[in-house]
Amino acid sequence: MTTKPPRTISLKSSLIMLCLTVMLSLTAGCGFHLKGVVALPGPLQTLSISAMDNRPELAKVLRQALLNAGVTISPNAPFDITIDDEIFSRRVTIVDANAKASEYELRVILIFSLHNQDGTTVIDKQRVEVIKNYTYALEQVSGKQREEAILRSEMREEAVSRMLRQFQFLSL
Repeated sequence: MTTKPPRTISLKSSLIMLCLTVMLSLTAGCGFHLKGVVALPGPLQTLSISAMDNRPELAKVLRQALLNAGVTISPNAPFDITIDDEIFSRRVTIVDANAKASEYELRVILIFSLHNQDGTTVIDKQRVEVIKNYTYALEQVSGKQREEAILRSEMREEAVSRMLRQFQFLSL
């Protein structure tokens, strides 16, 4: 019968484990959160959402962001988020030698308000804005249309995240 010698941990492995432990501790201690997850103050842990009927994509993004933040969505909540407007625009930023657009700027503006249960306005018609540029080539029209749709979706998510971050620092 042969017995294996006891396994020893090398100095290099020990240092790697120590570095990983320190990095994880520092990350947890600095308030790091996953992208899109916002910690809202206690009074905002139950919210209602208004004016979303004609904006189904925005409603979906906002509901998911609130659920990710641990918020309960209820029609009888002490606070109500009202989406006053969502504005998308696109403009040409660069034109090539043939006077054809080769780069566009996309812009989304989200205008929102926050009211408490008795109707008092906490935040009135605040706006967040997200801007992104993308190149455009006529030879790749279908791919560029898909790219623009993806960018718009990402911009909507970013606008909602920025809105929720403004709620983080409210003293209610």
